[in-house]
Amino acid sequence: MERLLSLRIALGKIALTVLGLAVGDSIGRERPTVQIGASTLVWLSYRTGMGR
Repeated sequence: MERLLSLRIALGKIALTVLGLAVGDSIGRERPTVQIGASTLVWLSYRTGMGR
């Protein structure tokens, strides 16, 4: 799960989302937001000791 939901992936998705919006792409809120939120929460759970 760490490979799919890492902070690095979340930052990449944020950058690509901003780039997509800058060039006029139609990006729905479910597309990157859910994955970025999940990646951030997994990272926080491991940093706070709540992860496995």
